[in-house]
Amino acid sequence: MYPYIFYVDHTRPPFIDIKLPPAIVTPAYISFLLYVFVLGIDFLLLSNERHLQISPRRLRIVMTIVHVLIPLVFISPHPPCNVLFAAAPWFFAAYASHLPAEKMTIYDFIKSLFKIIIVPDSTMTQTQIRIKGLAKIALGVLKFAFMQLCVNPVLPHRTEYALEYTWLHPMSLLYTLLYGIKAYCLLGVVDVFMGLEQVVFGWNMVTLFNSPIISSSPRDFWSRRWNSVVHHLLHELVFMRNANTFQIPDSPIAKKISGHGMNVMDTISYFFTRTRQGRGLMAFIVSGVFHELIIMSTCRRMTLENLAFFTLQGLFVLLEVEFVSHVKGEGRKRQIACIALQLLQMSITGRLFLGPFLRYDFLPPLPLY
Repeated sequence: MYPYIFYVDHTRPPFIDIKLPPAIVTPAYISFLLYVFVLGIDFLLLSNERHLQISPRRLRIVMTIVHVLIPLVFISPHPPCNVLFAAAPWFFAAYASHLPAEKMTIYDFIKSLFKIIIVPDSTMTQTQIRIKGLAKIALGVLKFAFMQLCVNPVLPHRTEYALEYTWLHPMSLLYTLLYGIKAYCLLGVVDVFMGLEQVVFGWNMVTLFNSPIISSSPRDFWSRRWNSVVHHLLHELVFMRNANTFQIPDSPIAKKISGHGMNVMDTISYFFTRTRQGRGLMAFIVSGVFHELIIMSTCRRMTLENLAFFTLQGLFVLLEVEFVSHVKGEGRKRQIACIALQLLQMSITGRLFLGPFLRYDFLPPLPLY
């Protein structure tokens, strides 16, 4: 008799797999005009919120719901555009909701939205800024060429094949790392567009990435090397806006929540609102929710994998700040070991982030309805 063979499908989501109904597919320019219109409505509401029969808090909740629903209902035929449409309006709306719009003209409002991606550097001449823009364009082209010549040839011809291995299989770790590098190279298109803006307008645009492949820890990766624009936005919204409202002690977490006579819910609320560690972790959770929205918009699925990934990364950063950042030690060998451990950590947990995009192959264009 042959023994029973149990087949485990490792390509399935580890948590849930909820399929969403099809969205309304419209031309990309229609989606663009829709988001411009909604951002204009945001400005009108924020500039006249004193005259509205709704509290500022509820107004922002309504705005958030609208910005969540639009990419779930309306999408373009081009999935990469859908990622941009789901990301950029949410990004601008989150930043705009904290601007003093009632004191601003529409020009000032738009200018303030772009301030977060422009470096105010008065020491550079316009010629130096434009030369730096050309270098940024060249870097983006170089990333794309590296992806085409070195990364794509060693990847499976169907993306879901990368998920057929067990989580800790060497091929799973390798493919996760390679697809992460490919995602970084694909984002080189942002370098090209920012470089073009820098050359044409003379704006000193921020550098989005800072060699994330050589990150030495989760905190180094997320705070200093990956997507500086989103990092600055979350830092602005989570830490700076309420600096005068909340007193954030510097003692360890245990001391912050002890001696207050709190129940469980009060302790959780205190941790996430009044401690720097809790608010930092909340920033990761919000980022996870936002990425779930992108997946729901582009892939029409809800798996909670990205939420789990960003929550884990937030916990890693929290633990590093509390227990590791105070450990002294320098040297090339230690630096190399830290980089290797960070690459291993991302190779293991990165499958949570990449899983939905690889499983549902969101890149093919969609038919217009």
